[in-house]
Amino acid sequence: APRRAATIQAADFCECRVINARDFLSVLQKFPEQRRFFVDMAEERKAQLETAKRQTAEGGGKPGVPALLQLATPRSPRICAIQCLRKSDLFKGCDLEFLQEMATNLEEEIFEQHEDIIREGDEGYKMYLLNQGDVEVLVGPEQRKVAALSSGSIFGEMTMFGLPKRSATIRAMTPCSCYVAGHRIFFTLLQKYPLERRAFAALAADR
Repeated sequence: APRRAATIQAADFCECRVINARDFLSVLQKFPEQRRFFVDMAEERKAQLETAKRQTAEGGGKPGVPALLQLATPRSPRICAIQCLRKSDLFKGCDLEFLQEMATNLEEEIFEQHEDIIREGDEGYKMYLLNQGDVEVLVGPEQRKVAALSSGSIFGEMTMFGLPKRSATIRAMTPCSCYVAGHRIFFTLLQKYPLERRAFAALAADR
């Protein structure tokens, strides 16, 4: 089998689609232009690796960084959602399989700057995970600012504990991307995961 030219180490939670080399080469035989493109790309990558190895051997590499090259690709929405869930205190310690299925059922919603995401006094049945952007928390008729939240924060979660009335207004301070979980989907998912169901039941009792 061909030897690997380098070690690829996950710097974060990763999701990969894998194709067998024999199958890939078989497909490329039908598309000569694409075949030339991938051959050229492979040669370029090989040259980059050789340069990185040489710089590391000469002491030019970054200290403490084991990888010769850091390869970054756009993250899928599902990966972003899983990372957002794992960072939150609410889902800390949850089984990874539960988080993966939770992420699959999330929907992304985009909000403009100064747009109200939820309003105090309204009834709502969605929980929001702030993926990108910043929001402010406003309370009372005068809409007094009591907090600011940034990426990775969760709000509107009280609806998941049987309290649908919103206790504050959440307003976007910047353009925001949120992952949204509906009340019904959340509780349907909990039926499949008894440990998480018991943990959230205990949390609901405390609140």
